Amino acid sequence: MIFLLTPFGSQVQRQGYGSATRPPAYRMNDASRIRAVIFDMDGVLTDSEPLINAAAVAMFKEKGLTVQPEDFREFVGTGEDRYIGGVAENYKFLIDPAAAKKRTYEIYLELVPSRLNAFPGAVELVGACQNAGLKVAVASSADRIKIDANLRKIGLPPGTWDAIVTAEDVARKKPAPDIFLAAGQKLGLTPEQCAVVEDSVNGVQAAKAAGMRCVAVAQTFPPEQLQTADLVKGRISDVTVAELTGELKSVAPGGPSPLAAVASPQPWGFWVTVGFALAIAVAFVAAQIAVASLFSTVSMATGDEEIL
Repeated sequence: MIFLLTPFGSQVQRQGYGSATRPPAYRMNDASRIRAVIFDMDGVLTDSEPLINAAAVAMFKEKGLTVQPEDFREFVGTGEDRYIGGVAENYKFLIDPAAAKKRTYEIYLELVPSRLNAFPGAVELVGACQNAGLKVAVASSADRIKIDANLRKIGLPPGTWDAIVTAEDVARKKPAPDIFLAAGQKLGLTPEQCAVVEDSVNGVQAAKAAGMRCVAVAQTFPPEQLQTADLVKGRISDVTVAELTGELKSVAPGGPSPLAAVASPQPWGFWVTVGFALAIAVAFVAAQIAVASLFSTVSMATGDEEIL
């Protein structure tokens, strides 16, 4: 291990083949290290938002009310009770909430076999988390019947997960933090040890209110509406395990690579190398002069000039 003095007076520790060591981009102690990833379902793992939207619109039409798909947008992520009930309130339309939700789910489940898909990269990311030794959970504001149908359709059945929390498990839905706190408790972890993947404004608010790291994917809402998350990615296929655990800081699209500070040579690196080389050269020349002077002194003292 060698310490070099740079032209700026600071020490750079060098190891191995001379690469300067730098502190990692993100450090956590064991108590706060991410040990689990909690996934929202609709809009994160599955492209189910359009399906539940179509089912709810059809349900209202059956009851004699024409609503628009965009009427539901502000209620995305809050659970079907609020998703349906909020629109009914806005239209001042009286419904039986339980019956309306039941019928909406019936229509929805008819659409699942032919129209529901996993988002590209979603199944792979869950597997990557498990391979990294992280626990995985689903925390969704949907009812269990919908969650089970979705997870089975995309090849991640309930048995795949270390914990599942549904709308029936908590009294307060997103943006309240209850559903994520309940997931953390089921996993036996503190909020600081959990990361959340969300797609909705209400979901991001819930994750942050729970005190958890949150990575948002802009698959339902535009990125500018998700900025309270710790990190915003365009798609779930863009998310890495290192970003979920916070071991790798990301940057905005178009910005420099998060590894640029490590991979790119710094301006002072060249001068360190030149200075080191010059120091060796000067030392070599000085040694040669010293040797020559020694021989010259010995020669003069003995009178034997041929020694040189």
